[in-house]
Amino acid sequence: MQIMESSGVGDAELEDRVSIRQMRQGILSKRNPVELCTFIDETVFARPVGGPRVMADQLQQVVSVGNTENVTVRVLPRSLGAHAGLSGAFVLYEFVKSRPVVYLEARRSGAFIDAPEDVSLFLDAVKLLEMRASDPAVSREILNEYVQQYESEA
Repeated sequence: MQIMESSGVGDAELEDRVSIRQMRQGILSKRNPVELCTFIDETVFARPVGGPRVMADQLQQVVSVGNTENVTVRVLPRSLGAHAGLSGAFVLYEFVKSRPVVYLEARRSGAFIDAPEDVSLFLDAVKLLEMRASDPAVSREILNEYVQQYESEA
């Protein structure tokens, strides 16, 4: 919420956005949950949005969700330097019976990209991220180190 508030999102819109995000999280725990693989740049863990207690809680939630069968969390360590994810965040949706679609979210809007030649750029980026990101076990260790750091500061 603090990120949205600091970007000037008003109270009414803020509540709507939070509600939508909570509904999206719900699809991870349904009877037949979707599979999610996420790549997170380690540098975001160093920005204490909300303070140490909030960061510890948020990162612990990431660890917890990452321990489920259908969610994979992979950290892109700082030591990598530049990587394919630095050009901006995106969501790649892959379907059983349809071609993939990319969603880009901006400050006040979002856009779906479905042209195969455009989507292929994002598929290539995911392959590059898969090759460079820490495996899930090492990623969990990195996350737990930050949880401990923030818990000691709280």
